Amino acid sequence: MSKAFVVYLRVSSNSQVEDGCSLSAMRARCEAYITAQGGTLVRVYTDEAYSGTLPPIRRPALAQLLQDMKEKADFNVVLTWRFDRISRNVRDLLNLDYEFRRCGVGLESVVELIDTKSPGGRVLFSVLGVFGEYEATSGGIRCRNAMASLTGQFLGGRPPLGYKVEGKRLIIDDNTKPIVEQIFREFLKRKNMTAVATVLNKVGVKSSYGKLFSSKKVQRILTNPVYKGAARWGFRKVKARGWGGDCIEKPGAVEKIIDEKVFDKVQRCIVARHAIPHVSENNLVGHRAK
Repeated sequence: MSKAFVVYLRVSSNSQVEDGCSLSAMRARCEAYITAQGGTLVRVYTDEAYSGTLPPIRRPALAQLLQDMKEKADFNVVLTWRFDRISRNVRDLLNLDYEFRRCGVGLESVVELIDTKSPGGRVLFSVLGVFGEYEATSGGIRCRNAMASLTGQFLGGRPPLGYKVEGKRLIIDDNTKPIVEQIFREFLKRKNMTAVATVLNKVGVKSSYGKLFSSKKVQRILTNPVYKGAARWGFRKVKARGWGGDCIEKPGAVEKIIDEKVFDKVQRCIVARHAIPHVSENNLVGHRAK
């Protein structure tokens, strides 16, 4: 029996590109999959700007697909880019798979090559559903955390040097604020992070962890926009050698320790002199590891 496919596509927002693949790219790859299978494409159903956590009845294209499956019965395979395009709710995903099989319709994915008709395949299918739901839930948590961070709430951990936490907000710590000011002042004077760390260690100044300063620790303080009063979200370790990635900043969300003009001057100096060193986090200036 030849395969008659319908394709189901979904993204969560109008501008979203899921996993580096746009709607048009997903469709092209689904069509290539159908050609490779020697099948025919009957129709394409697209839910644009609909969350995968919504039940099928609240997604127009998916609801129409289910109706056509029962009334037209002119296809025998539902193809999607990934199974989480069908649903990010485990119960809905398994119920949909049951409905498909009850109507003699298979469910296939371009990315996850799993035979959902076999017992082992159904187990893997269920596991993928669990991960899809977890990803959707944790994504919501990350979004809420981002909003909290950008309104100035401190989400936990050790506060940056020069600050303390009161009522889930960062406020200036008068005891350690002078250390931050000294770091910026010394860098503008010496234009070298290693030299700044050496000066701090000689006079016995300690980091927020109570340890000696390294050039890497100096770098993180000099480049942290919290000191000019900006909250930052999405800054993470992206490589073994440093921090970065796409992040969002909101000015004025935190009390500032360093004037914005001074902070920006330091950033220009760092870029101009290529002053960010690639050194081990444990390489403490002036102290050879034993």
